Amino acid sequence: MAGEVSWNNLPSVILNEVFSYLSHNDKVRASSTCKNWRLALSHPRCWRNVHFVIKPSDKSNNIDRTRYLVDCAARKLHYASVTFDSMDVVCVQETSNVVESLSENSNLRRLFFKPSNCSLVCPGEQDDWPKYVERFFRLSDTCSHLKC
Repeated sequence: MAGEVSWNNLPSVILNEVFSYLSHNDKVRASSTCKNWRLALSHPRCWRNVHFVIKPSDKSNNIDRTRYLVDCAARKLHYASVTFDSMDVVCVQETSNVVESLSENSNLRRLFFKPSNCSLVCPGEQDDWPKYVERFFRLSDTCSHLKC
């Protein structure tokens, strides 16, 4: 029928409004509806606040998910938090990679780190440690717009 309305053809303005009421997990589920809904998920409004969780259990799946979130959201975020296992070398490496990606975001206003411990295990040899720590300091230099 010519006058038939389909959920697949909703205008992007309407989709973005619908997505604004959904939780992050519901947005991801809704984006699997069709191509237009998947495109709506890439709108910057959907990526203002993301919580990255980097933990050692099921490392490959967890890290792949984190990398996907970084690819989608790192330059669109306004608020980010990173929970990570600070005693796991792979988790610290991945957290360092997230920090490096976030350092290129001029929209980022707040960033919270939630390490599992007071200590931090750095990957590699002791000579390599400065490069990981440097990423955190570089973040504070490049993101002067961060609020305390």
